[in-house]
Amino acid sequence: MNKDVHDKLSALINELGKSLSDKKSGQPIKLTRKNSKLNSKKVELKNLVGSLDDLRIGIKYVLFDLEATRRENSFLKRQIQDLS
Repeated sequence: MNKDVHDKLSALINELGKSLSDKKSGQPIKLTRKNSKLNSKKVELKNLVGSLDDLRIGIKYVLFDLEATRRENSFLKRQIQDLS
């Protein structure tokens, strides 16, 4: 999949270079592979940050659920002790 994204990005860069060269006195803007790598790293970083945010929310939910389970367990233990 990474190769597919890279190919699509390269095609887009070539297309942008052609359209920009037509508009500005025939001199193409140099879009290098380094820039495309930088952009792909930015996308990967955004995906990583999004995943970390999801993980953080998941951990908060698990901690909340653990606390609720502990309260419920202590409540049920008191009920059992009251019946005894």
